[in-house]
Amino acid sequence: MKNWRAVPGLGASIGTWANQWLGLRPGKAVPPPFSFQESAPALYWSIDPGHQAGFSAFGLNRSDFFPHQLRFLRRPGSDGAKLARRMYGLKRPGHGFELVLHAAPNACLEFPPDLFFNEDIVWHQQHLGLPGHVAVANLILEGKRLYITVRFSDLVQRISRRRDLKTRVERVFRGWDQMLLNGIIHFAIQQGVREIWFPTADLAMENTDRARSPQPMLFERVYDAHLRPFQPRRQGRAWVLDVAKARQRFVAPVRQLEYGPSGPTVCIVHDTERGLGSRDRDPRLAARADRDAPAALERMLAVEAQHDVQATYSVVGCILEDVRAAIAQAGHGLAFHSFDHTRQGDQLLRCRMVDYRIPGYRPPQSRMTRELRDNHLTHHNFEWLASSEHSLGFGLPCLTNGVVKLPIKLDDYSLHTGALNFDQWWTQLQAMLKTRPYLAVGLHDCYAEHWLEPYPDMLRWFKDHATVQRLGDVANRLLRQTAV
Repeated sequence: MKNWRAVPGLGASIGTWANQWLGLRPGKAVPPPFSFQESAPALYWSIDPGHQAGFSAFGLNRSDFFPHQLRFLRRPGSDGAKLARRMYGLKRPGHGFELVLHAAPNACLEFPPDLFFNEDIVWHQQHLGLPGHVAVANLILEGKRLYITVRFSDLVQRISRRRDLKTRVERVFRGWDQMLLNGIIHFAIQQGVREIWFPTADLAMENTDRARSPQPMLFERVYDAHLRPFQPRRQGRAWVLDVAKARQRFVAPVRQLEYGPSGPTVCIVHDTERGLGSRDRDPRLAARADRDAPAALERMLAVEAQHDVQATYSVVGCILEDVRAAIAQAGHGLAFHSFDHTRQGDQLLRCRMVDYRIPGYRPPQSRMTRELRDNHLTHHNFEWLASSEHSLGFGLPCLTNGVVKLPIKLDDYSLHTGALNFDQWWTQLQAMLKTRPYLAVGLHDCYAEHWLEPYPDMLRWFKDHATVQRLGDVANRLLRQTAV
């Protein structure tokens, strides 16, 4: 093949493989083809009310149908990388996809909007920032085979936490798995797949967190009984579905496009570390930061609330519980800024021992260690990585091997060192935004004395000239732009 760069994903895969083989730091691979575009549309597939007759013809009860939207994202999904290895011995996260199912807007009108974002009910938080999230499936594409690891609906399976909505949610969305199965068959057809491999109920249960008290009847219904109408064959501990046969029980969705906000995007990233980043090199600064950072955080949150701005707080894991409530209550995004602001030990694992769901990671001082390779990040369920533009090697958000990379162009370190005064720094930042569709700026709580007083004016200017978003919002936007 002469032009391997023309094949989507191949150029990036070769570059990434070469860098890892040579031992080079992550982020210096061939720039990936999946990059942020200011006005690019996002693809999804819809099943509309008119499709109900097709499902009924295949024996689905009318009450089990609900109109919905399907999005096939280029990431392995929650625990997708781990389960692909454990269930099938697959080790290539770059071939993982996540099917996310949202109920159509009209199907959600009777429910409070916050239901679909409730962290206690929608535990895995795979909603992409869109209302109506109902169910998820994790897929791995390997040649002419498609492997499925999990299919679940947090909304339906955890709705007992909202007793006032339980009966109605279960009734409206009880066909969630049949809707997922139809979407999986659609993906297989689109990708030219011949076989779809599903785990049996016993294999699925074996790979489920025992702390969640898995119910055998639920697993047998979802992983065994729902597949029987497709007449799969048993292969060890898997069900194998012939795609040609499955097409006979398939309702084709309709291709749709949606558009996001136009104009430039600004992200504000607060590295929240107190004095932890200065213990060795500047003990006096560390002591001052430990003393002043809590008040600075309180002021940041107050200014952002006053201007209706949501930022991203990357927090050192060992102090997360001290600040989480105030940050989350205000609707800001959360990310890890390592566990203890060092490179010692397994920082990703130690972060996950603090919280299993926070999707983002921001390395201290943008130092890209070997721990931050894509396969490590996906293994620990990190969906995006934010680091300096210099460390990543590109200036726009990109998607590689299921991980969104979010470059940060400018931070406040030059203010701390005195290389720039505030007016010089601010003029530089304003000029950058005028020429870029995306700009992320990093601010440290330990350097807040240099920028906190003019912070209200900064926010006003940002809002007048751009859309201010959290890093997670940009990551979701890119995932939707690159959906298949």
